[in-house]
Amino acid sequence: MKKLRICLGRFISVFWKLSSYLHREYLKSLFVCFGKNSYLSHNCRGTFHTISVGNDTYIGANCVLSSAHGRINIGNHVMFGAGVHLHGGNHVIDRLGTFMKDVQKNIGEDGVMTIHDDVWIGSNAIVLGGGQKYRNRERKCYCCRSCSNKRCTTICDSVRGSC
Repeated sequence: MKKLRICLGRFISVFWKLSSYLHREYLKSLFVCFGKNSYLSHNCRGTFHTISVGNDTYIGANCVLSSAHGRINIGNHVMFGAGVHLHGGNHVIDRLGTFMKDVQKNIGEDGVMTIHDDVWIGSNAIVLGGGQKYRNRERKCYCCRSCSNKRCTTICDSVRGSC
């Protein structure tokens, strides 16, 4: 009986790893472009048909990459920690007298969010769109903060994170 449980446990473990691998490969096929040696961890969600990923990029677990009416371009050698959210668009709030569900947006209306080469975005960061371009070498971007109610993003310019 003990050997049966061990064999069954090993079978389930192998099956889980195989199905997880196949699911990640399927998700990678949905991207506009997914570079060589790039890795997509488990439980990632998003609008993959609007996202391009460069080479040697790591996308951590539980990430959300979303831009239904714009594009997200992610460069080479980029690392996302677990739980990072990239939101390339925003709600249309300037049409008074119209219900939110009735407001229509066109494809491309949100613009392009670009994460350039060699950028590291730490765990649980929320990066909002609006045409920003996040760089490492030119602007020394070490952390990104956001305010959800004012739709602002702060880029920290020093290693200590003081803005």
